[in-house]
Amino acid sequence: MVCDKSVPFASALAVSLRAKDHSVALLVDAVEAARGEGPSSVGTHSGAQAAGVPTGLREIPWNRPSALSAQTVSLALRNAFRSLDQAVLAFDAASVAVSEETDERMRLIAVSDSYIRGYLLLAHELSDLFIRQGRGRLTFAVRGLPSGFRPRE
Repeated sequence: MVCDKSVPFASALAVSLRAKDHSVALLVDAVEAARGEGPSSVGTHSGAQAAGVPTGLREIPWNRPSALSAQTVSLALRNAFRSLDQAVLAFDAASVAVSEETDERMRLIAVSDSYIRGYLLLAHELSDLFIRQGRGRLTFAVRGLPSGFRPRE
């Protein structure tokens, strides 16, 4: 499992792993999946050959700040693969630093819900799954800010 499609590194990793014939699930924003902007949520990637994405890449919807969604992801992974050996939670600081939100307080709340609460809930559910299975590896991949980038105070 690779989290999440909105992080370019995570998407590239998922495609690369699938191209090497690994079973891969890529978490996608639940809102995009519901609007039909992404492929089928639990099936194989639709239109994969045309888009150059390996067939068999599963996309699972995830509503970051929802505890129920984190549990649903765990269930969907077990249903799709019976067991999960590895999960990669990818975080790209540059994608968080750029925001369309004009109100700084609202931006902080949105970032906290999405990137702190969401990742914590998912990490908790995945670690519980690995404990129940008696095996599994949880990897955190963090891409920091580019050199010279100065966030606001």
